[in-house]
Amino acid sequence: MANRSFSDLRRVLSPQGVIIPNSGHGGISYVFKAFLLSPFMRQQGRPFVATPKDKDPIFLKELIEAGRITPVVDRTHRLSETPAALGYAAEGHARGKVVIVIIAE
Repeated sequence: MANRSFSDLRRVLSPQGVIIPNSGHGGISYVFKAFLLSPFMRQQGRPFVATPKDKDPIFLKELIEAGRITPVVDRTHRLSETPAALGYAAEGHARGKVVIVIIAE
């Protein structure tokens, strides 16, 4: 979500909705900006920084295999198409994850 402004995000929230920025691809400056804005905006929550745990990927794998969650993949690219995949992802229009497929040839 770091490719969207905070005002863009607030426009799509319900009145009770809250923006919780995380430590994702927006970088520390995005999280820091959110922290500075939070006292002045009612829909601006405190930043959230995730701490991954060893069991998290296993838990996600089990949820996916059980059909309880479905990852959203916009496009897949071969390893040789990585520059094009990164360019597409950088445009900010992807409606899911952009995946690089590595296949032993």
